[in-house]
Amino acid sequence: MPVGFRYEQRAEGVYHLLSDPGTERPLSLDFVLEMPLQFYVGRKAGSLSGRISAEGYAENAEIDGLVKLHVLERRLDYDFSFVGIDGAKRRFHAESEFDVTRPFRTLEEIVGRFYNGPHEEARVIARTPLPDGLSRILRTVRPDQVRER
Repeated sequence: MPVGFRYEQRAEGVYHLLSDPGTERPLSLDFVLEMPLQFYVGRKAGSLSGRISAEGYAENAEIDGLVKLHVLERRLDYDFSFVGIDGAKRRFHAESEFDVTRPFRTLEEIVGRFYNGPHEEARVIARTPLPDGLSRILRTVRPDQVRER
């Protein structure tokens, strides 16, 4: 297994269904990111695993996916799948602007979408408030052998 860094993050926020844009519902994401050293130069994807709860959509569902840093485009992509409360497989995709001078700010806000197959179903905004979220990240970050994607 390659060497890299592993850390935990918790983000909380809201989502709304495209069919009901006026109703915001709570959600929480608890995940572990494992990033090989090559991740930091944009050559490898990192692994993302954990749990998602989104009221009326997913209840403590296991997530599995990846995170990819696009250095030249200054972008961080999150992409993971999970099973919704109706038993259907769903996908989450988000992009965050990456600022090399403030990397933890990149992790502070996640704006994304839920998909059912190719169809977008909902929009999501979740935050890891700094400094509380930063202290959790720093407490859990550690060099480790990580899964390669």
